[in-house]
Amino acid sequence: ESDANVISKVFDTAADGPLMGASDTRGYVIVPRDGDLSYLEVKRIAHEIFTDPFLAREKSTIEIQNATTKNGLGNTVSKLLKSYGYNVVKVSTVTTKEPFTQLIDYSKGKNPFTASFLEKRFSLKSRYSEASSNVATDFVIILGADYEATVAAKELKK
Repeated sequence: ESDANVISKVFDTAADGPLMGASDTRGYVIVPRDGDLSYLEVKRIAHEIFTDPFLAREKSTIEIQNATTKNGLGNTVSKLLKSYGYNVVKVSTVTTKEPFTQLIDYSKGKNPFTASFLEKRFSLKSRYSEASSNVATDFVIILGADYEATVAAKELKK
């Protein structure tokens, strides 16, 4: 049996590793380096290992537009999606504020797995649109006030 498809990662306490050693009343313990027990770095590594092969094969490009009042939300969502293996290539903030999050599919249905995964992740249905000269990605996610108010809080706690 071949090891060609085997992926291995080491969770260590090296300076650039996701964990660190610490001492407390229990003795020597290993804790997440981020310090907040969210295990975001460990989760990111796990998602990198288990990225769905269909998602990886489609290599869809994604743009995130922050149309909320929360500064930095686009970057937060970008980091989250990248940790799940999505290819986010652009993040921007738009001046027009939107009440609802939207998923626009410019791939004309050529990337059905990415569309399906994004629809499930954002609990919405994508809509097709013809590519225009100012869109250079397969998908555009426009973050609206509904995402800011509900989903963002849940996603950040995972």
